[in-house]
Amino acid sequence: MLLELKNIHFQYGETKALKGVRFGLQPGEKLGIIGASGSGKSTLLRLIAAKQVPNSGAIYYKGEDLKGIRNERVAGFEEIALMDQDFNISPDLNTDDNILRYARKLSPSAAKKYISRVHRAFHLQTFKDKKVRYLSGGQKQRVALACALVADAPLLVLDEPFSQLDYILKQELIAFVESEARNKTLIIVGHEPSDLMAICDRMIAMKAGKIIQDSSVDEMYHYPKNEYVARLSGLCNVLSEDAQKLLGAKEAYLRPSHFALSPGEEWVLERIYFYGYGRMGTFRSKQIGKAIDVQLGNNQNYERGEAYEMSIKKPQR
Repeated sequence: MLLELKNIHFQYGETKALKGVRFGLQPGEKLGIIGASGSGKSTLLRLIAAKQVPNSGAIYYKGEDLKGIRNERVAGFEEIALMDQDFNISPDLNTDDNILRYARKLSPSAAKKYISRVHRAFHLQTFKDKKVRYLSGGQKQRVALACALVADAPLLVLDEPFSQLDYILKQELIAFVESEARNKTLIIVGHEPSDLMAICDRMIAMKAGKIIQDSSVDEMYHYPKNEYVARLSGLCNVLSEDAQKLLGAKEAYLRPSHFALSPGEEWVLERIYFYGYGRMGTFRSKQIGKAIDVQLGNNQNYERGEAYEMSIKKPQR
């Protein structure tokens, strides 16, 4: 076990931020953490990176209590690289000098090659000589991510690394992080579940300082534990009891991709729209008046007002 959290509690004054959090992480695992704002995600990452100490419970890295490690290294632990929302970069240094501060494990030639790579991958060329204090939020975020990656730590901990990036750049950096973290252990927090699911093999959903679900990406997406997790982890239909009965559905939480359509009379297509990478349709039942969003096939024509039958095609556990 690389990392183990045992019954972690932490509070700011009277506010309880974490309540009995426990999980373990094996070397090489990629863990995504999602949760509503204020659920304790960022606090959890700071504790894991030895920036703060839990009020009770313990965090072990390679079997060693991080509390003891922090007492020796007040600034944190060099085997754990943290990118938090404060970015932890020097405002009076330029981009390259900030990256070099974190490149202590690299030889000068290797550091130079890395900087050249991130100039291209992170689109840093146009502001590489500017002091960080003059950069935009999105530019600072890119510099902070480059710093975390160049530290070459076995455990990489990233707090919302893509939140201020445009869509094109975000996709490029997701691919870069996936490549760079291939031989590392990764913990990444974000509000966009698809970003995390593109990189991670395991997901944790948090609410009010507690872990609500800890499972594989597939399990969380196809079999969320409750409505909160279902809505948090992607577009989802929450079926009423009469809709479940009409469809013969065993679960109440079904993704748009969990339905199959065939010619029929019951479900009338009201709306067609694009979502993500494909077409979606909103269908309303004639019997119960409830609406469901369904992923439409790209090779078939659909018309508003047409009626269909609907069946479930959910993957087996």
